[in-house]
Amino acid sequence: MKHLRCPVCQQNLSVQPDDRVLRCEQGHCFDRAKQGYFNLLLNQHKKSKQPGDTAEMVAARHEFLETGAYQAIIDTATALLTEAVTEVHSYCDLACGEGYYTQHLHAALNGHGDLCSTGIDISTPAIKTAARRSKQMQWLVGSIAHAPIQSESQDVLSCMFCRLIDNEALRILKPDGLLLLVDTAPAHLWSLRSVLYPDIKAQDFAELPTPKGLTLIKEVRLTRDIQLTSPAQIANLLKMTPHFWRSTQQAKDRVYNLDRLDTQIDVHFRLFRKQAKHESVK
Repeated sequence: MKHLRCPVCQQNLSVQPDDRVLRCEQGHCFDRAKQGYFNLLLNQHKKSKQPGDTAEMVAARHEFLETGAYQAIIDTATALLTEAVTEVHSYCDLACGEGYYTQHLHAALNGHGDLCSTGIDISTPAIKTAARRSKQMQWLVGSIAHAPIQSESQDVLSCMFCRLIDNEALRILKPDGLLLLVDTAPAHLWSLRSVLYPDIKAQDFAELPTPKGLTLIKEVRLTRDIQLTSPAQIANLLKMTPHFWRSTQQAKDRVYNLDRLDTQIDVHFRLFRKQAKHESVK
């Protein structure tokens, strides 16, 4: 385990000789779960007893992503990063979910075989699934608003489909480090949303702000039609999105009754570089 800091006192964490405990200089200890991850989420950083994605949402996302329906997103993200990096030894995926994107980006960046990759998510069910996905990465239950990662330790960060905490990203990135942000654009899953919300209207594509201390070096918008050909695949897509909680049961039933759904990927990728002379937040 590398590049970790104590969520209580912000001192560096080191793994003990038995490989089962993380300990800081102040004596705060965290035990490795049997699945291989560490829980570094403090109670005061929770907004509920079980924050983040539920086990049902995690299972649906895992099954859907394994069908390859979002392969174009992986291809675009890996191309952007591999074209921009020259040498990378540390990578962290903020709000990594069940680790699908983390695993693929780790594989793409791990050219020399010594890459230390970390996935952080506030959902325990998500990290449990991620830990089963790969033993090559370090998986943490934690808050990305109080990331248990050492300052200026990461060559590459990614934050996919989640609101970025600007100051934390700036703090943990090395000078000249890269940040990949991936957000949905207005037409994303338009056909699915049209079934759920019959009065849906198109919105203008608003310009996204640049995080402080970072320079935008490239942006790409990916638009593509995808075909979902089974009720199970369609149901999993719905369950893994916020629309599952926002829509009525009647609207969900309309989706569950579909045998086929032709919908859209509409995703905005932005790649930033940390300004080398920026004074980092410690």
